[in-house]
Amino acid sequence: MSLESKKKTTKKRPLQRVVFLAIFLGASVFMLLLNTMFLIQSVHEFLRSFTREARHEAAYAISMLDMDYIEDLFAKVRETYNNTPEEIRHNQMGKEYQALIHPFTTTPEYAEARKVLRNCQEYADLNNIGLFFLDEENDRFVIVLDGDPPERVALPGEWISKENGVVYSKDEIMKIASSEWFLKVAYAKQSGWAGEDFVELKNRDGKLLGFISIDIKMGSFMTHLISYTRIYVISSLIVVALAAFLISVYLKRRIIGPLDKLADAAKNYIARDKVSNLETSTSFFSSLDISTRDELEDLKDIMAEMEADVARTMKRIRQVTTEQERLKRQQERISTELDIAKQIQIDTLPSVFPDRPEFDIYASMRPAKEVGGDFYDFFLIDLDHLGLVIADVSGKGVPAALFMMISKHILKNKALFGGTPAQVLTYVNTQLSENNDNAMFVTIWFGILTISTGKVIAASAGHEYPFITDDNGEYRLYEDPHGIPCGVMEGMVYDDYSFQLKPGSQLFLYTDGVAEASDSNKELFGTERTQAALNIHKELSPKEQIENMSKEINSFAGDCEQFDDITMLCLRYHGPGSCRSR
Repeated sequence: MSLESKKKTTKKRPLQRVVFLAIFLGASVFMLLLNTMFLIQSVHEFLRSFTREARHEAAYAISMLDMDYIEDLFAKVRETYNNTPEEIRHNQMGKEYQALIHPFTTTPEYAEARKVLRNCQEYADLNNIGLFFLDEENDRFVIVLDGDPPERVALPGEWISKENGVVYSKDEIMKIASSEWFLKVAYAKQSGWAGEDFVELKNRDGKLLGFISIDIKMGSFMTHLISYTRIYVISSLIVVALAAFLISVYLKRRIIGPLDKLADAAKNYIARDKVSNLETSTSFFSSLDISTRDELEDLKDIMAEMEADVARTMKRIRQVTTEQERLKRQQERISTELDIAKQIQIDTLPSVFPDRPEFDIYASMRPAKEVGGDFYDFFLIDLDHLGLVIADVSGKGVPAALFMMISKHILKNKALFGGTPAQVLTYVNTQLSENNDNAMFVTIWFGILTISTGKVIAASAGHEYPFITDDNGEYRLYEDPHGIPCGVMEGMVYDDYSFQLKPGSQLFLYTDGVAEASDSNKELFGTERTQAALNIHKELSPKEQIENMSKEINSFAGDCEQFDDITMLCLRYHGPGSCRSR
């Protein structure tokens, strides 16, 4: 289904309904949050009162109990419980365990203490009040004294665990005991809603004996709380719904109506004859009757201005379109000329590599744009001398390509007429520095190989250091003397230096586009990676080595655009008149 058909079949929602729902939902959430905050505060206050009541009953019970007897009872119950094997006490209703704990209930002191707790429970209308200690290892409340009526009283030594009741950890009990309002509120089928509080029970020396558990009835409180919440929520929703309806009716008359007019005008504007009325549609918005004296009236005026501006713009677009078509044709012509210039540039570089027994040579140049400023060259000066050139012109594109052609022509002509590499570069610098208004320059490495001996005399005009293999066949960076690039300053003199190539030695020359190739993290390929890539396959022929370097650079750069021209030249010297060893 197309996007247009989807728009036609999608059911629209009236804005008035959306406004009503937004106001209703927003106000409802606000009222509910307000009510929740009020309820939380109220519940806190009620829980504080329940807690104070529980603590009061616990204090009263302690004051009425014979604490000497209670301490003794705690000691005896704890001793009996701890010294009874688990297989016996686990069945707390069994005859063996009951026989051990039943004697605690036969003394007058026990009956009197039970009576105190029963009176507290009945007088304060509690679900239960009792004394216990905590068996942390087995997660059990061990009863010491229970205030429940005879039909459900728990004997000293009986216990409550997670299997037959609710048991809290010591940390939870201490949290409840130290809080002024926090109770464990729960619902039970037999007793209904209740809140459980704990109070520490200490002996006369301040040592913790156990805890007093007070189970407070909260059924009436929870009933009123639920009833209040239900009434408040229903009444709030009714009030909010009425308010939202009245506000939406007002907004319909004040805002939504004018918006509908603007929407209808926009639909008519879109549905106009887009061809014949493209430059004359100026009355759809200006004719609207919207006098609200607010932003809506301003919007109508802005839309009318936009309508008139669109008509003016369409006239200009017709003119610009004609100009763009002319520029497009011109760009196509320039692109064609650049392709021709690129091919001419490539044709000026040596593309046929001599098949000589004394040496093997290969080179490549990959421009960053349609045409580039790098170049390489090699040529026989005489039967025993081979000229080697690699250079990098400042800048890119057509200007760099033209400067490259001039530099290459001057250098080769001078070299063929004789002279050392330093003399040739001095001459090239002089020629390029004259009338160099655009301040262009070129870095050049020029060397002359004596084919019969392997000796190389070279000079550098600020070019990259070459790589030369050592006796072990490892490529090493040769830090040769540097002069400044040609074309920068007249009167510069360059220095010759020499090195010896032995049979099997290789020379690798390159431009800065190799080391300065970058990846997506702007990290450069660098001289160290260049050296490592050369030494990975140092046994390769010059052609294979250059192809390998191109793969390494492409793999490193990934999808990143090539920033600079990449030119490489590699030579392997076999020796005078020798046969190649592959």
